[in-house]
Amino acid sequence: MAENNPDFIQWKTIGQSWEKTNDQGGYDLKVLVLGADEKQPDKPKLFIHSAMHAREYTTAALTLDFAKYLANNQTLNADVNWILNEHEIHILFMMNPDGRKLAEAGLYWRKNTSQFYCGIDSEDRGVDLNRNFTNRWNTTDRGSSGEQCASNYRGPEPASEPETQAV
Repeated sequence: MAENNPDFIQWKTIGQSWEKTNDQGGYDLKVLVLGADEKQPDKPKLFIHSAMHAREYTTAALTLDFAKYLANNQTLNADVNWILNEHEIHILFMMNPDGRKLAEAGLYWRKNTSQFYCGIDSEDRGVDLNRNFTNRWNTTDRGSSGEQCASNYRGPEPASEPETQAV
């Protein structure tokens, strides 16, 4: 999409996954920006992220379909044209690429792959990125855990993980 529409679609790298940050392979976290316009840098922005939990397969496919729809209908649909002329749509298709790789290998993986929590080789290691944001971090015992091996482990502090820092 970006190659075919360089005037209004661009890729931006916003950070790195835990494994890349720790020299263990990993991935760059890339955002597809639709409606980018150097002449209008202050356009309102909509940010969408998907696949925060590694085993959430559908969200990445759904946001990709949305991006394709916008790109393919930019000149055909007045509403899409208006959206892209007056706004920027930023889409992070894969917020948790390291964990996703493990999920695609058949593991029931949710968290990132940080080896700092719950043991280097544990299938319960990592941080639940959805519980790691700074907003209201650790304000409730429901929905997040301080136990490192819990599937909803929030991390040792707000935004401790490179993926949430990037977002």
